[in-house]
Amino acid sequence: MDATTTATIIEIDENLNRSGLYGWDYDFSYTVNGQHYVGKSRERAYSNIYATYAVGETVHIVYNPKYPYVSEMIGTTNKTYFLPVSIGLALLFILLLIFSVWRGMVYARTLRYGVFTMGNIGRHKSDYRVSHKIGRNFYYRDYIIGFKLTEKANTEIIYNPKAPHSLYVLERLPVKFDEQANKWRPSVIFFMIQIAVIAYILLLTFVLIWI
Repeated sequence: MDATTTATIIEIDENLNRSGLYGWDYDFSYTVNGQHYVGKSRERAYSNIYATYAVGETVHIVYNPKYPYVSEMIGTTNKTYFLPVSIGLALLFILLLIFSVWRGMVYARTLRYGVFTMGNIGRHKSDYRVSHKIGRNFYYRDYIIGFKLTEKANTEIIYNPKAPHSLYVLERLPVKFDEQANKWRPSVIFFMIQIAVIAYILLLTFVLIWI
């Protein structure tokens, strides 16, 4: 449970963004168990154009008894709370981006160098398993239930001959193969996925900038 005490405002800075005045950043000093600390808090401007507090004014704050340096003024926001969130979101975005690029490269290689064949779709535990045979060897890939596959004895698939486990069910691909033009053509779903990814990137960028 947080503890409360009083602190003294030692510095105030205006926080500006592209729209104008966002709020005020306060630096305040306080003492816990004889140890001196300096904390930071942010106050949103909303409709007011002047800071609520002034330098030298005494304010009430809350702090973590186990980590007294973690604190905030009552009625404001501790900027340090957003730092790990921002870093976490940034790292998550980077990991998702790396994973997406890697999956995209695997996907592109399979479509470019892939071989068409017939495979089987069956259930394996809680997943769907798509399998095919090359000579005496069986290769498979598991899909989660949400992929909306149905069990079939024969279904057309494409696989990478250099990595037979890299395979896709043709009817579930967001692109379709045009036999006459001998090329892949994107479907409406593919464009929807692209738009969703772009929207996610823009939203995450906005959140990081806003924070």
